[in-house]
Amino acid sequence: MQQRKGGNVSIRLSSICLMIFVCMGGVVVSPLPAQQPCRGAELKDSGKALERTGDRQGAIRLYQQAERDYERCGQQVEAVRLANDLADLYMAAGEMKKSYQQKLIALKGFQQAKDAANVFRASVAIATILFTQKKKDEASHYLDMARVAAQTATLSDDDRAMLLSLEGAEMQLAGSPEAALPCFREALRLWIAANGPGHPDAGWAHLLLGQGLAIAGRPEPALQELQAAISILHMTQPRNDPHYVFAVKEYAHVLEMAGRKSEAKGMMAAAFQ
Repeated sequence: MQQRKGGNVSIRLSSICLMIFVCMGGVVVSPLPAQQPCRGAELKDSGKALERTGDRQGAIRLYQQAERDYERCGQQVEAVRLANDLADLYMAAGEMKKSYQQKLIALKGFQQAKDAANVFRASVAIATILFTQKKKDEASHYLDMARVAAQTATLSDDDRAMLLSLEGAEMQLAGSPEAALPCFREALRLWIAANGPGHPDAGWAHLLLGQGLAIAGRPEPALQELQAAISILHMTQPRNDPHYVFAVKEYAHVLEMAGRKSEAKGMMAAAFQ
């Protein structure tokens, strides 16, 4: 009897196997190919290496591939971080629209993760782009978001300097250029304290202060700050760097404001020859 029960079990199992085989069309199904390993980290590291050499476009291509690979592998946290890095790289390359799009992706991810520090930084970056485009209301929205995040985030001097520079920009666009100047001066102090007087961030801070002084109708001190910005950026950035180009153009613009048009023309020619 025991043997017959075993035989019945064998028959039932054979029948089930046959049913499965028939339902699948009587074709032996090959196993699915193994999923390719995630190369996101490898691609990201290669991109960073290219970025250090100054090959921004090559770095961007690798970052894009890494971002897609992280998403394919379900590594969403890494994908968000890379979107943030890619946005910074786009900004450095002067591709503001792409930077803005990537920062929005990063901001959403940081909000979902309740990462206050990175919510602050992403909001600041988006506000920076919008202030540059003179979109005051939209920029102020993200600046307010950064202020809220700053209440619970641990901020560095770099972070505080960036926030102050944006508050200065907000005052400028609101028609209060004189009130903006203390913000730019304090931002300059913080950036120098954080990174040293010859760092590109210090150059950017001199540029913001110089531009602020020019808008406030003070061309001579503006030229001094802009000259400091150009000197730093000339030493630390390539000639096609958007910040360097902007500093030179702003310097020439202020020279024209001061009635020194021939100097302005010579300045532009010398800077880009």
